[in-house]
Amino acid sequence: MTNIKSFIKNRQLIKNMTTGRLSNGPVEGVNRKIKQIKRTAYGYKNWQNFIYRIQIEFKIKIEKKNPIRK
Repeated sequence: MTNIKSFIKNRQLIKNMTTGRLSNGPVEGVNRKIKQIKRTAYGYKNWQNFIYRIQIEFKIKIEKKNPIRK
């Protein structure tokens, strides 16, 4: 009986899910990759190094706070 109540309560959401073409797969992939970085690093002592590693993995342009100018 609980399953039927849940279905009735969420029927509009279920309808949207079946008719839409959006997927949360890419977001789940990003989350999985970040968790893998955390596991392989055994914890970063420096939070900024962890952020840099994520940026490198996803090929995000890294902007330094204090760039060295010549």
